[in-house]
Amino acid sequence: MQQRAHSYKLLGQETEFLKDIDKAIEIDPKNAQSYVIRAEHNMSKNAFQEAFDDVNKIIEIQPDNASAQYFRGIIYYNLKKYPECFDDMKKALALKTEENEIYKYLGICSFKSNNFIDAIKYLTKSLEFGIQDNDVYYYRAEAEFKTDNFDNSINDISKAIYNNSKQYEYYILRARDYDKKGIFDKANKDYEKALTLKSSSEILAEKAQFLFKYEKYKLSLKDYSAAISLDNMNAELYKQRGLVYQKLNNTKNAKSDFEQAYKLNPKIDVPIEKPHVLLSENSSSSSVASGPNVIVEETSNSVIQSKKIGFFSKLFKGNKNVENPITKIEQPKEETKPAIVNTINKKINITSIFNRANINYKNKKYDIALEDLSKIISQDLQYTQAYLLRANIYNELGDTDKALQDLNKTIELSQSSFLAYLKRAEIYFSLNNDDLALADFIKTIELNPKLGAGYIGIAKIHAKRGNKEKAIENYNLAKKYDIKYGKIADVEIKSLSIVS
Repeated sequence: MQQRAHSYKLLGQETEFLKDIDKAIEIDPKNAQSYVIRAEHNMSKNAFQEAFDDVNKIIEIQPDNASAQYFRGIIYYNLKKYPECFDDMKKALALKTEENEIYKYLGICSFKSNNFIDAIKYLTKSLEFGIQDNDVYYYRAEAEFKTDNFDNSINDISKAIYNNSKQYEYYILRARDYDKKGIFDKANKDYEKALTLKSSSEILAEKAQFLFKYEKYKLSLKDYSAAISLDNMNAELYKQRGLVYQKLNNTKNAKSDFEQAYKLNPKIDVPIEKPHVLLSENSSSSSVASGPNVIVEETSNSVIQSKKIGFFSKLFKGNKNVENPITKIEQPKEETKPAIVNTINKKINITSIFNRANINYKNKKYDIALEDLSKIISQDLQYTQAYLLRANIYNELGDTDKALQDLNKTIELSQSSFLAYLKRAEIYFSLNNDDLALADFIKTIELNPKLGAGYIGIAKIHAKRGNKEKAIENYNLAKKYDIKYGKIADVEIKSLSIVS
């Protein structure tokens, strides 16, 4: 029954799949694998509560299953229950999970709970484990900003911008960093760049406030006016523009703006006498919410990526991935919501397809995995993980030309992807192109100085070239940074010593 359900799922026959998997659970309610299959399905449909119930059953049946604890943490993350996510990730870590992304989630959840010091600690650990996606850089940059480490924040957010220059919120964060350091020109340039990527009243208002701080009143006036043209029912914008007019000694326009702010929100604090006639003539406006004191609130990742679910295939092999960050805006205008929802759905859909491709790759169903990965790339030409996974599949199928093409594309999109350099180095080495292999192995450890596999590759090339001293040096470094290479390195070092 379980196998037939799986077949129905692969064929896309959802109704038949659900009937069979429900029946399988009814027949054998202690079979954790059936809950795994149904939970994966529910997660792919963003049915988080249903997936949560199934994972709870898995934990009930197998309380020491680290992967199940990890997956429940992912569900909590998608439900924005960050303390619960943190607790489950800690349990998974204690149970010796092999999921390297666990430190990323521990870091993000710490940030969401305003524990910025721990956020930096866990996100740094995530980078050490090779999880160098932009979420890690972005959240660590945010945490460093919150703890007044502006230079570190600039460094991290600049890496995120290098990897993806199309995210407006990255430029806003860096602008805030430069502002804190008093570097006006760079902050202003980043605000301008953010506005080229997303023209909104909220960004205009923040930039206007920044310009006001530096006494650039005419420029501030221009931006507040542009913001009002996009959102003419926001009382706070009129108030702030009125303050700019005051600085420019334009009493008439200042008074006009203060009065308009009061009409829109009679509770707003503006420096004018507030006659009753204003309230009575505009009583219908009293229900309009006041503008926020701070127009843009610093948060992140309103785009929720359904995190990887493919690891479920590991549950019975022993216990062992886009929240592109988007600044959350107070008082969003109604007409912007559908576009945001569509973006969320598209992101989640792509992530779900990738998770499915990853499962099929691990199960050696390469044709199905390749079909899904090509579908992802056709929708999002910047999805580096798809190129990287497809390169792995092509390499395992013996098509090194296609594998190298995808690895080159991965590096083009993300020059900090040490895994792409490592895989390309290994392919070059297998093709006896030792010069290119050595260059990529060296680049790998530049990006990740504690990656044992990089030192192993360098050691093999030096050994092949007869440079025993360099080979032994790198084998020892591999042992130092990664215990799993200890035996391999010892055998090779012994062999080299005997020959010498």
